Amino acid sequence: MGDDELRILVESVLLHYDEFFRLKNLATKSDVFHVLSGMWMSPAERFFMWLGGFRSSEILKVGSSWQPGLCFTLSDLDMTSMDNLG
Repeated sequence: MGDDELRILVESVLLHYDEFFRLKNLATKSDVFHVLSGMWMSPAERFFMWLGGFRSSEILKVGSSWQPGLCFTLSDLDMTSMDNLG
């Protein structure tokens, strides 16, 4: 594989990841709880996240404990939903 072919391949992969993170950003702005819950992951990915002890609700709890209202504002419904995540 020559340098030109490799460069094209790398640029293609980088464009793919740019699009992936752009769409993930849009999804997060639309429904952050869906993105953090991991329902978009495959069952194997969710299993390994569970096995590793990842709890998406912890991200929100830690973030809100730093400076309430500074990072994001949560409504009462959001707080209730966050508490129900476990």
